[in-house]
Amino acid sequence: MNKNTSFPRISFGIIVLNGEPFTRYNLRNIYKFAYEIVIAEGASLKAAHMSTSDGHSIDKTLEIIREFQDNEDPENKIKIVTAEDEGYPNGFWPGEKDQQSQAYAKRCTGDFLWQLDIDEFYDENDIEKIVKLLAKTEKDTCFTIAAHNYFLSPQIKQIGSYFNHPCFQGEPWGRFRRIFSWGDGYQYIAHRPPTVINAHGTIIHKFRKLDITSSLGIYMHHYSVFSIKNWTEKLQYYRNQEWSYDQRNGLSISDLLNQKKWSQISNQYNTFNTLENSKKSIEMINKIYEKHSDEDTKLIVNSIIQEFPNTNLIANINFLIMFKVDAIFRNAFHPFRKLISKIFLIVDKILFELGIRESMNELRQRSNKLN
Repeated sequence: MNKNTSFPRISFGIIVLNGEPFTRYNLRNIYKFAYEIVIAEGASLKAAHMSTSDGHSIDKTLEIIREFQDNEDPENKIKIVTAEDEGYPNGFWPGEKDQQSQAYAKRCTGDFLWQLDIDEFYDENDIEKIVKLLAKTEKDTCFTIAAHNYFLSPQIKQIGSYFNHPCFQGEPWGRFRRIFSWGDGYQYIAHRPPTVINAHGTIIHKFRKLDITSSLGIYMHHYSVFSIKNWTEKLQYYRNQEWSYDQRNGLSISDLLNQKKWSQISNQYNTFNTLENSKKSIEMINKIYEKHSDEDTKLIVNSIIQEFPNTNLIANINFLIMFKVDAIFRNAFHPFRKLISKIFLIVDKILFELGIRESMNELRQRSNKLN
């Protein structure tokens, strides 16, 4: 049990690079529910354009986490791991987040591993409901959850094939694999999509899976594009990857400001922006946004909001129908890719048990691409 409560022992695992302005708020949001919080900070080489020369955050995220340890961590729940701690003296993590996830996971000692990005938030009451669900769930369960994804503001919600396609997190219909049963001998073997095995080599999400959104009606609040600067940096990072499904192109601020149909603009994630009542986001984010968002971002958001009342209703309905058909079509073919991927994963498991790690990693990467 947790140190001062009847909560199950939850280890939160976080990868972060340039986590501002979310860092303090996120840690405060989960602190009382956490048995421990293990944070892997720093950049991979493909994120060097948004890091210091030695691979760390340029917005003082690492310093802020250490300050949080000193001033707001009376139970010593926070653990920090950097690339240097894992034997990479140049400060950069190799690969594309597998190593960061594995670094925090091997330091986790709880009964559950809750993967959390720094820009993902949960309402406190919802966390309490999830915790109660974890406490009464069978061992070796993977928990998935859907998200409200926001674009530049808590008022603008994203929908579209990117967030609903299985290639995003390995699950159809926009589900994220976020919580896994955990214990001695468990290993985090892949970040994209998140994949955990138990001490016997069983892939958890293949063994037992429970969807939190379907069971409890709870959504995660995901603020992946918080500002123009954040957007531009992420686009460059994703363009540096070798992902065949990722065809995003950036827009400059001048391009953005010259657009006429704001409500029809793609945000380069192959999604559609819809105006939502801001009550659907947690109140904390409204405060963060008002305090930290830059003027260019606010100008663009105001333009989008003003455009929405004048949007052609028929055009929007047409888009939504196309979006639904597209999602159904994409997900209908997903089981065939999953079948091929499952074959790879079975071989993957055998090789893992035999200790043939090089071949295992190669097959896992193929499996991830199929997912």
